[in-house]
Amino acid sequence: PIIVPIEQFPDWLAAVQRALPFWHIANLIRAGLTEGLVTDVGRSLLVVTAWTLLGWSLAARALAKRG
Repeated sequence: PIIVPIEQFPDWLAAVQRALPFWHIANLIRAGLTEGLVTDVGRSLLVVTAWTLLGWSLAARALAKRG
C-alpha cells in the first residue's frame, strides 16, 4: 500500500490495509511532502495515533510483567 495505490488492491485487502497503520503512515508522509495530493489526513493521523497508543500500552504491560 505504500508504493502501489490502494485502489488497485482487491476490496478485502484494501480494507485490511486501511485497518493497519502502514497505508496511513505513507498517507501522512505524502501529505507532508506534497500539497493537495492527500485528502483525509485527520483520519490517517487518528489511526496512526491509535496504533501508537496500543503499542505503548502493550510494551508497558510487557515491561510490568518482567519487573
